[in-house]
Amino acid sequence: METTLVPRIEMIRQNLGDLKVETWTDGERDRRPTIERACECGCQVENGVAYLSWSDANGNGFTVWLPNERAYAKALLALDAWYGQR
Repeated sequence: METTLVPRIEMIRQNLGDLKVETWTDGERDRRPTIERACECGCQVENGVAYLSWSDANGNGFTVWLPNERAYAKALLALDAWYGQR
């Protein structure tokens, strides 16, 4: 896994608290940071209410599960500030 992921994950943890993080290699390439709600059927409830996902040009990436509405709202604000819109 590329070392560029570690600072990004640590920055997210510092801002949103101790979160469930999944990492992968050789996955989807160049996925811009996105935030999505968890599946409405409830199959992902134990993971959180939503997730933030990102990957680099080599397909190394991560998913951060947002445990509650407060973390979800903070992540949306951060992403909106980054992109100017979601």
